[in-house]
Amino acid sequence: MTPTMTRAGDPLPGFPAADPTTQPERKVPAAAAFHGDYTVTRSRRDQPGAPETANHEVVTACLRAEDRCVTTSTSTAPRDPTAPFAEFSVLQFGEGTFGRTAAAASRACDGGGQGVATESETLALPPNASTPLRTLTCERVATFTAGCAGKVVDDVEYALTSD
Repeated sequence: MTPTMTRAGDPLPGFPAADPTTQPERKVPAAAAFHGDYTVTRSRRDQPGAPETANHEVVTACLRAEDRCVTTSTSTAPRDPTAPFAEFSVLQFGEGTFGRTAAAASRACDGGGQGVATESETLALPPNASTPLRTLTCERVATFTAGCAGKVVDDVEYALTSD
């Protein structure tokens, strides 16, 4: 989707728009290669068995002249448009890694019942990454702070399904 901006009035006083010809050249950081349609496979490390898979659309947007980027990973499963996405992640890129930490939320405990867990993941950008990235792996860690103690670690792989 490409937005079109149209000026609707006079600019605010004291708020000049920068002249585009004076802006630094756009730099395309290696992180921008993380985009496209991916199959996300998630396997619980301590319980081998059938992994969970889902299709995601991944979009990365970077600052004009820096290696700072934001990536969204959204499940593409059919859904009611008024319902939230089954999975929506926002990752920040900096110092060679994509990372996210989710706020504490209710999550099922292994023995039944509900606990409260925070979830984090860090995906390291491989050296000499292709454009777009073909695969990216990480671990996703859920740390329980209430209801049930401990951690759950999942191995996660993003595998490109289309450019």
